[in-house]
Amino acid sequence: MDAKQSKRIEILEYASAHGWVINPGKGMEIYVDNIIRFGHCPCDSSRPDCPCSLAEEEVASKGRCRCSLYWTNYEAYKKTLRAGMGEEDAPFIKG
Repeated sequence: MDAKQSKRIEILEYASAHGWVINPGKGMEIYVDNIIRFGHCPCDSSRPDCPCSLAEEEVASKGRCRCSLYWTNYEAYKKTLRAGMGEEDAPFIKG
């Protein structure tokens, strides 16, 4: 199994274990590619990996992680879209 396949499985298992969903707009491939390419969290170089230690707290309190990879549910994601905000620019909205 290659590094990308291992990371895909890790991301899916982490989301499943927490009852979360993966970003339905971008999917996870862009995140996996960036994690492998840069060797750290795709949105914050001070976070050494993805999933990072802050993801649980962010999703629990804000509905999504900072990178918008993990979401509490699809409703939280849809609220962001309905508000006319892009995923990266949206304030955290809990579903």
